[in-house]
Amino acid sequence: MHSKFLLNGAKTISFLYLSIDWINLKKIYPRVDFYPFWYLNFFNQKKS
Repeated sequence: MHSKFLLNGAKTISFLYLSIDWINLKKIYPRVDFYPFWYLNFFNQKKS
C-alpha cells in the first residue's frame, strides 16, 4: 500500500516536472541550470 502511494506520487511529480515550461522559466530565471535541485527547493519553500 505504502509503496503504491509512493509510486503514484513519483508519477505525479514527474508529470508536473515535465509539464513545466523550462524554456520560459529560463528566460525569467537565467540561473535555473540545476533543474531538479531548483525544483525541489521551490516545492520545499511552497510547503513551509
